[in-house]
Amino acid sequence: MKKIKELIKKYKRIISYVIVGGFTTLISFGLYYFPGIRSLHYIAANTIAWICAVIFSFFANRRFVFESKSRGVRAVTLEFAGFVASRLFSLFAEDAILYILVAVGSGRNIAKLPAAIIVVILNYITGHFVFSEHGGKKKNEAADKAEA
Repeated sequence: MKKIKELIKKYKRIISYVIVGGFTTLISFGLYYFPGIRSLHYIAANTIAWICAVIFSFFANRRFVFESKSRGVRAVTLEFAGFVASRLFSLFAEDAILYILVAVGSGRNIAKLPAAIIVVILNYITGHFVFSEHGGKKKNEAADKAEA
């Protein structure tokens, strides 16, 4: 039992990311396949699903995965802007992968899965930068001081 607790503590961030990422993926897939959105072009459907998933993902990752300490409207706004900017990169990557896979004959339903797997990896890397001491925290500390 002690060994399990140590492993959980050691890999807490990754475990939390997998859980939050699972819920984010459910939101993304759920909306992508939702009947009202499903009738749209697959890139439009993916973009709508992406917007909703990113909003959820920001707040969940901020709180449960990266445990951001940033406070104040300006600091959180900067963090949100960085998060959305990093996710825009993954949106373009996902849309490009969807487009290529659909163009080579994979159906839109099948194409979403490999695209999502690649995006999860990209999002972890960029999310770590946005919320980490090396990326987001220093920028947010400056914003906190400016707001005070």
